[in-house]
Amino acid sequence: FAPVAALAAEAPHAVHWFNSESGWHAREHTLYFGAEAVMDLRELPMPGQHNASNVCAALTAIDALGLDAKALALAAKQFQPLPHRLQALGTLNGIRYINDSISTTPYASMAALECFSHEDVALLVGGFDRGLSWEEFAEFVSKQPPKAIIALGQNGPRIAERLRRIESPAFALIEAEDLPQAVQMAQAQLPKGGVVLLSPGAPSFGPYADYVARGRHFAELAGFDPNAISRIPGLGLA
Repeated sequence: FAPVAALAAEAPHAVHWFNSESGWHAREHTLYFGAEAVMDLRELPMPGQHNASNVCAALTAIDALGLDAKALALAAKQFQPLPHRLQALGTLNGIRYINDSISTTPYASMAALECFSHEDVALLVGGFDRGLSWEEFAEFVSKQPPKAIIALGQNGPRIAERLRRIESPAFALIEAEDLPQAVQMAQAQLPKGGVVLLSPGAPSFGPYADYVARGRHFAELAGFDPNAISRIPGLGLA
C-alpha cells in the first residue's frame, strides 16, 4: 500500500472519477467501498478531503492491479506522510502549529484551510510572486473565513490588497515583513488557543532556498526542533 499511497499523497489535486459510489469514495468522515463503510477517515495521519480522495485513488489503483484493496485499506492508518505537508508539529501554550510549507499555490492554501474549518486559524500566506491569481482564494475566505490572515513575502502586499476589497470581512487582515514577525502576529491573534497554519500558497524563493528551509524555520520559530520534523527529507524544490 505505502508506495502507491505515497505517489497519490503527493498529488495536490487528485482526479475524482474514483469517487463513484459504486467504488472507493469518501463521504464526510467515512471511507466507503460501494455501500460498505471501511474506515473512519479521522484516523488517517493525512487530514483533509483532498487526502481522503488520494487514499481512494491509491485503493482504486490497488484494485486495478488485482490485489485486495479492502484488506490493505487499514494500512493507510500507518502511512507516514512526508514533512512540510500539513505536518502537525505539536501544541505549545494552547496553540497547534501546522507546517504546510509545500503549499505553493492558492488552491493548496484553500485545501489546507478546509482541514481546520471548525477551529480558530491564523493563516500565514505569501512568498515568491509568480503572478498567480488570488481571486478564488479571496472568494473562498469571504465565505469560509479563518480568524486571521497574515500576508507576507514578495506577493504579500498584492494578496492583502485583494483581500481588502472583500466587503465586511470576518477575519483580521495583517501584513508582516517576514516569517518571524508573521508567527508572532499569528500567535497574538489566538489568545485562547487555536491553529497557526503555515500554508503560503506561494514558492519560498528569496528568503529561503526551498520550501524545506522555510518549513524548518517555521518549526524553529514555533518552538520545535527543525531536525526532528525533517527526519524524512522532502524533495526541496519550491
